[in-house]
Amino acid sequence: MRNFAEQSLDIARHIFDRWLGAFGEDGTIIGERGQPSRRDDAGYFAHALAVCAALLGQRKLPQGDLVNAAAQCIATQFYYAADCLEGCAHAAMALLTLGVNRSRNPAWEQFPESIRGSISRWMRIHQRHTESEKFFAIIRCVAAFSMGFVDSDESDKKIENYLNDLVRSSSGGFVNTAAEEGNGRYDASGLERLLLMRELLQRHAIVYVRERRLPALRSCMQKYLRMFPMLIQGDGSSWNYGEPAGC
Repeated sequence: MRNFAEQSLDIARHIFDRWLGAFGEDGTIIGERGQPSRRDDAGYFAHALAVCAALLGQRKLPQGDLVNAAAQCIATQFYYAADCLEGCAHAAMALLTLGVNRSRNPAWEQFPESIRGSISRWMRIHQRHTESEKFFAIIRCVAAFSMGFVDSDESDKKIENYLNDLVRSSSGGFVNTAAEEGNGRYDASGLERLLLMRELLQRHAIVYVRERRLPALRSCMQKYLRMFPMLIQGDGSSWNYGEPAGC
Protein backbone atom coordinates (compact mmCIF):
# COMPACT_ATOMS: atom_id res chain seq x y z
CA MET A 1 0.00 0.00 0.00
CA ARG A 2 1.36 3.41 -0.94
CA ASN A 3 2.22 5.77 1.90
CA PHE A 4 0.52 9.09 2.59
CA ALA A 5 3.37 11.18 1.15
CA GLU A 6 3.21 9.41 -2.21
CA GLN A 7 -0.57 9.79 -2.35
CA SER A 8 -0.28 13.50 -1.52
CA LEU A 9 2.26 14.04 -4.29
CA ASP A 10 -0.05 12.32 -6.76
CA ILE A 11 -2.89 14.64 -5.74
CA ALA A 12 -0.62 17.69 -6.08
CA ARG A 13 0.57 16.52 -9.52
CA HIS A 14 -3.02 16.07 -10.66
CA ILE A 15 -4.12 19.52 -9.41
CA PHE A 16 -1.21 21.37 -11.00
CA ASP A 17 -1.52 19.40 -14.23
CA ARG A 18 -5.10 20.66 -14.53
CA TRP A 19 -4.24 24.30 -13.89
CA LEU A 20 -0.86 24.79 -15.53
CA GLY A 21 -2.32 25.31 -18.97
CA ALA A 22 -4.17 28.38 -17.70
CA PHE A 23 -1.03 30.42 -17.02
CA GLY A 24 -0.47 32.91 -19.80
CA GLU A 25 2.91 33.86 -21.20
CA ASP A 26 2.34 37.40 -19.95
CA GLY A 27 2.41 36.18 -16.37
CA THR A 28 -1.31 36.36 -15.68
CA ILE A 29 -3.04 33.72 -13.58
CA ILE A 30 -5.78 31.20 -14.32
CA GLY A 31 -6.96 32.82 -17.49
CA GLU A 32 -7.36 36.30 -15.98
CA ARG A 33 -6.03 39.18 -18.07
CA GLY A 34 -4.81 41.90 -15.77
CA GLN A 35 -4.26 42.22 -12.06
CA PRO A 36 -5.02 39.16 -9.89
CA SER A 37 -8.26 39.29 -7.89
CA ARG A 38 -6.33 39.35 -4.61
CA ARG A 39 -3.10 41.25 -4.21
CA ASP A 40 -1.31 38.26 -2.72
CA ASP A 41 -2.65 35.57 -5.07
CA ALA A 42 0.36 35.50 -7.38
CA GLY A 43 2.78 35.05 -4.48
CA TYR A 44 0.79 32.14 -3.06
CA PHE A 45 0.58 30.47 -6.49
CA ALA A 46 4.32 30.92 -7.02
CA HIS A 47 5.14 29.35 -3.66
CA ALA A 48 2.86 26.35 -4.25
CA LEU A 49 4.29 25.74 -7.72
CA ALA A 50 7.91 25.98 -6.53
CA VAL A 51 7.35 23.59 -3.62
CA CYS A 52 5.53 21.15 -5.88
CA ALA A 53 8.43 21.19 -8.35
CA ALA A 54 10.89 20.55 -5.51
CA LEU A 55 8.86 17.69 -4.01
CA LEU A 56 8.15 16.03 -7.34
CA GLY A 57 11.77 16.31 -8.40
CA GLN A 58 10.66 17.45 -11.83
CA ARG A 59 9.63 20.67 -13.48
CA LYS A 60 7.53 19.52 -16.42
CA LEU A 61 4.02 18.10 -16.35
CA PRO A 62 1.91 17.26 -19.45
CA GLN A 63 0.16 20.64 -19.35
CA GLY A 64 3.18 22.84 -18.77
CA ASP A 65 6.34 23.75 -16.88
CA LEU A 66 6.11 24.21 -13.10
CA VAL A 67 9.21 26.40 -12.85
CA ASN A 68 8.17 28.68 -15.73
CA ALA A 69 4.72 29.09 -14.21
CA ALA A 70 6.27 29.89 -10.82
CA ALA A 71 8.55 32.48 -12.45
CA GLN A 72 5.54 34.09 -14.15
CA CYS A 73 3.70 34.30 -10.83
CA ILE A 74 6.70 35.80 -9.04
CA ALA A 75 7.03 38.43 -11.76
CA THR A 76 3.29 39.14 -11.61
CA GLN A 77 3.41 39.63 -7.83
CA PHE A 78 6.28 42.11 -7.96
CA TYR A 79 4.89 43.91 -11.00
CA TYR A 80 1.33 44.42 -9.79
CA ALA A 81 1.70 44.44 -6.00
CA ALA A 82 5.28 44.98 -4.84
CA ASP A 83 3.88 46.76 -1.78
CA CYS A 84 1.93 43.70 -0.60
CA LEU A 85 4.17 42.20 2.08
CA GLU A 86 2.33 38.88 2.36
CA GLY A 87 2.22 38.17 -1.36
CA CYS A 88 5.82 39.22 -1.94
CA ALA A 89 6.98 37.13 1.03
CA HIS A 90 5.46 34.01 -0.51
CA ALA A 91 6.96 34.94 -3.88
CA ALA A 92 10.34 35.31 -2.16
CA MET A 93 9.95 31.85 -0.63
CA ALA A 94 9.19 30.50 -4.09
CA LEU A 95 12.36 32.10 -5.44
CA LEU A 96 14.37 30.68 -2.52
CA THR A 97 12.89 27.22 -3.09
CA LEU A 98 13.89 27.24 -6.75
CA GLY A 99 17.51 28.04 -5.95
CA VAL A 100 19.54 29.96 -3.37
CA ASN A 101 22.22 30.81 -5.93
CA ARG A 102 20.73 33.56 -8.11
CA SER A 103 23.13 32.92 -10.99
CA ARG A 104 21.75 29.39 -11.29
CA ASN A 105 18.17 30.05 -10.26
CA PRO A 106 15.92 29.04 -13.20
CA ALA A 107 13.32 31.67 -12.34
CA TRP A 108 15.72 34.57 -11.77
CA GLU A 109 17.33 34.09 -15.17
CA GLN A 110 13.93 34.58 -16.83
CA PHE A 111 13.17 37.96 -15.24
CA PRO A 112 13.71 41.20 -17.16
CA GLU A 113 15.83 43.86 -15.45
CA SER A 114 12.74 45.76 -14.28
CA ILE A 115 11.47 42.76 -12.28
CA ARG A 116 14.94 41.99 -10.94
CA GLY A 117 15.21 45.58 -9.78
CA SER A 118 11.80 45.44 -8.09
CA ILE A 119 12.73 42.23 -6.24
CA SER A 120 16.11 43.63 -5.19
CA ARG A 121 14.55 46.80 -3.79
CA TRP A 122 11.91 44.81 -1.88
CA MET A 123 14.57 42.56 -0.35
CA ARG A 124 16.44 45.59 1.03
CA ILE A 125 13.47 47.36 2.62
CA HIS A 126 13.78 48.17 6.35
CA GLN A 127 10.59 49.23 8.08
CA ARG A 128 8.51 48.67 11.20
CA HIS A 129 5.85 45.97 11.01
CA THR A 130 2.61 45.25 12.78
CA GLU A 131 2.26 42.08 14.87
CA SER A 132 0.53 40.24 12.02
CA GLU A 133 3.30 41.25 9.58
CA LYS A 134 6.25 40.02 11.66
CA PHE A 135 6.21 36.55 10.13
CA PHE A 136 6.44 37.88 6.57
CA ALA A 137 9.22 40.27 7.60
CA ILE A 138 11.20 37.21 8.76
CA ILE A 139 10.74 35.60 5.34
CA ARG A 140 12.13 38.74 3.72
CA CYS A 141 15.19 38.72 6.03
CA VAL A 142 16.00 35.06 5.40
CA ALA A 143 15.51 35.29 1.63
CA ALA A 144 17.46 38.56 1.36
CA PHE A 145 20.52 37.21 3.19
CA SER A 146 20.45 33.66 1.85
CA MET A 147 20.22 34.84 -1.76
CA GLY A 148 22.85 37.56 -1.36
CA PHE A 149 20.69 40.69 -1.62
CA VAL A 150 22.11 41.93 1.71
CA ASP A 151 25.43 41.26 3.44
CA SER A 152 24.28 40.70 7.04
CA ASP A 153 21.71 38.36 8.54
CA GLU A 154 19.00 40.06 10.61
CA SER A 155 16.67 37.08 10.77
CA ASP A 156 18.14 35.18 13.72
CA LYS A 157 16.97 37.59 16.44
CA LYS A 158 13.62 38.10 14.71
CA ILE A 159 13.01 34.33 14.64
CA GLU A 160 14.01 34.02 18.29
CA ASN A 161 11.62 36.79 19.38
CA TYR A 162 8.80 35.39 17.26
CA LEU A 163 9.10 31.89 18.72
CA ASN A 164 9.62 33.15 22.28
CA ASP A 165 6.41 35.17 22.02
CA LEU A 166 4.53 32.03 21.01
CA VAL A 167 6.06 29.91 23.78
CA ARG A 168 5.13 32.52 26.40
CA SER A 169 1.62 33.00 25.09
CA SER A 170 -1.35 31.17 26.52
CA SER A 171 -4.82 31.49 25.01
CA GLY A 172 -4.00 34.79 23.31
CA GLY A 173 -1.47 33.24 20.97
CA PHE A 174 -3.38 30.18 19.88
CA VAL A 175 -7.10 30.69 20.45
CA ASN A 176 -9.22 33.70 19.65
CA THR A 177 -11.65 34.02 22.57
CA ALA A 178 -13.50 37.04 21.22
CA ALA A 179 -17.17 37.11 22.20
CA GLU A 180 -18.42 36.91 18.64
CA GLU A 181 -16.59 33.61 18.20
CA GLY A 182 -18.63 31.88 20.91
CA ASN A 183 -16.41 29.23 22.47
CA GLY A 184 -13.25 30.49 20.86
CA ARG A 185 -11.35 29.48 17.78
CA TYR A 186 -8.43 27.19 17.11
CA ASP A 187 -6.59 29.06 14.38
CA ALA A 188 -5.34 26.75 11.64
CA SER A 189 -3.40 29.50 9.91
CA GLY A 190 -1.20 29.80 13.00
CA LEU A 191 -0.11 26.18 12.54
CA GLU A 192 0.36 26.87 8.84
CA ARG A 193 2.85 29.61 9.65
CA LEU A 194 4.83 27.33 11.92
CA LEU A 195 5.06 24.79 9.10
CA LEU A 196 6.23 27.55 6.75
CA MET A 197 8.79 28.62 9.36
CA ARG A 198 10.20 25.08 9.33
CA GLU A 199 10.48 25.22 5.54
CA LEU A 200 12.13 28.63 5.77
CA LEU A 201 14.70 27.49 8.36
CA GLN A 202 15.61 24.51 6.19
CA ARG A 203 16.58 26.93 3.42
CA HIS A 204 18.51 29.35 5.64
CA ALA A 205 22.08 29.91 4.44
CA ILE A 206 23.43 29.78 8.03
CA VAL A 207 23.27 26.23 9.37
CA TYR A 208 23.61 27.08 13.07
CA VAL A 209 20.56 29.37 12.93
CA ARG A 210 18.51 26.41 11.75
CA GLU A 211 19.94 24.09 14.40
CA ARG A 212 19.32 26.59 17.22
CA ARG A 213 15.77 27.57 16.29
CA LEU A 214 14.24 24.24 15.24
CA PRO A 215 13.82 22.91 18.84
CA ALA A 216 11.78 25.98 19.89
CA LEU A 217 9.77 25.72 16.70
CA ARG A 218 9.08 22.05 17.46
CA SER A 219 7.78 23.01 20.93
CA CYS A 220 5.36 25.52 19.43
CA MET A 221 4.03 23.00 16.93
CA GLN A 222 3.55 20.39 19.67
CA LYS A 223 1.57 22.91 21.70
CA TYR A 224 -0.71 23.55 18.75
CA LEU A 225 -1.25 19.88 18.04
CA ARG A 226 -2.05 19.05 21.67
CA MET A 227 -5.02 21.39 21.41
CA PHE A 228 -6.82 19.25 18.84
CA PRO A 229 -8.57 16.86 21.27
CA MET A 230 -9.49 19.74 23.58
CA LEU A 231 -10.92 22.09 20.98
CA ILE A 232 -12.38 20.05 18.13
CA GLN A 233 -15.73 18.38 18.67
CA GLY A 234 -17.08 15.48 16.67
CA ASP A 235 -19.45 17.68 14.70
CA GLY A 236 -16.65 20.12 13.82
CA SER A 237 -18.37 23.01 15.57
CA SER A 238 -15.24 24.03 17.47
CA TRP A 239 -13.08 24.29 14.38
CA ASN A 240 -12.75 27.53 12.48
CA TYR A 241 -10.17 28.88 10.07
CA GLY A 242 -9.35 32.54 10.41
CA GLU A 243 -6.66 35.17 10.77
CA PRO A 244 -3.50 34.00 12.59
CA ALA A 245 -4.29 35.37 16.05
CA GLY A 246 -1.11 35.96 18.01
CA CYS A 247 1.09 34.85 15.14
